Amino acid sequence: MMSSKPTLLRLRDRHPCSDVRSAPAIGLLPSKRGAVVNDFKAPVECFKRNRTAACVIAVRLMALMLFSVGAKGAWATASCTGGGRTYAIYFPTSISVPRDAPVGTLLTSWVTTAGSIEGSCTVTNAWSGPAATTSTYNQASGVTTTYYGATVPVYKTNVEGVGVALAHRELYWLTWTGWYDLRNYWYGGWWFPSPSVNNANWGVQVVSALVKTGTIAAIGKIPAVTVAQTAVVTTREGGGPADPASPVSNTLSYHNIAAPINIVPLSCTVPDVAVDLGEVATAGFKGVGSSAGGRNFNLDLNNCPAGMRSVSLQVHPTNGILAGTVDVAKLNANSTAKGVGVKLQWANGGTLKLDAKTLATDYQGQAISVPLNWNAGYYQADKIVQPGTANASFEVTLFYE
Repeated sequence: MMSSKPTLLRLRDRHPCSDVRSAPAIGLLPSKRGAVVNDFKAPVECFKRNRTAACVIAVRLMALMLFSVGAKGAWATASCTGGGRTYAIYFPTSISVPRDAPVGTLLTSWVTTAGSIEGSCTVTNAWSGPAATTSTYNQASGVTTTYYGATVPVYKTNVEGVGVALAHRELYWLTWTGWYDLRNYWYGGWWFPSPSVNNANWGVQVVSALVKTGTIAAIGKIPAVTVAQTAVVTTREGGGPADPASPVSNTLSYHNIAAPINIVPLSCTVPDVAVDLGEVATAGFKGVGSSAGGRNFNLDLNNCPAGMRSVSLQVHPTNGILAGTVDVAKLNANSTAKGVGVKLQWANGGTLKLDAKTLATDYQGQAISVPLNWNAGYYQADKIVQPGTANASFEVTLFYE
């Protein structure tokens, strides 16, 4: 017969731990009247009143699992001698940079730090090896260069347009690796796996150069700072951004720029020049292609510095070149004369092609001001020449290499 009172399931006649996981579910029993009774006493009583062997085993098993997880994450032990040095990188203290040198141009020769055995290590329970990383300058410029077959990243310095290229190699067991790129995290080309590496000789060598990475618009100074660090490092899986390495502290060495470096962009100065062609009678023209009113003038390249291979110039007429010619500029839009243009040529009669690069042959790499002797005059472009104002303007661009 079914009772009219709520039914309650008791677990005391059974093993106090055998049904711990199912007790809450079993304790929810509907009565004939639809009432629900929730009895959670059984699982609590198991741990409070019945410390049986089954309960103790479960607790010990949990403790063992927690211990195992902790042991898996343990780092290695390392004992090393050597390292802890400071190396000087001797770049020139003043570097003159041609303004238009191509991006990627080496501004210095490659400079290497000493390459020798720095010490020895005993490492257990980890991957390990000599490695290097960037220091003060660690933002990639996007420019790369090469060194003995290795693609080398160039890192931005504090001077816009100038970067430092960094590469390294490692010594392990008296053998040098090839050259590797030097990255902005600890990275080595030769890693030894766990469980142990005993009494291994090690060393690291860094090579660097300054590289043009963009426009150098103004004089700047690179301070004497640390550009690379080297050390023996330990790691779990062989290094990388997702597997950070830990340097053995007493092996940490620093590679520093020895003295501040002045960066000087090379350029000449060019003055503005106004040439007055005066008044010219229309009768002075003799037909299409004839000239009248020519004047000589100088446009000098002043204070050109030493150290550049060449200086070239390009003359651009602001309103364009007259059709069918290479050396005649169209008049400015506010001119009122018709049928003429302004012809620009060398004073000796040689053709000066507009919008084309022309080498300034008097510059031979020395500090000099380069005189440029030109001639400007009116050129008859149409059969009929109408009087009025006739003006033209030009822009001169200099190229340095």
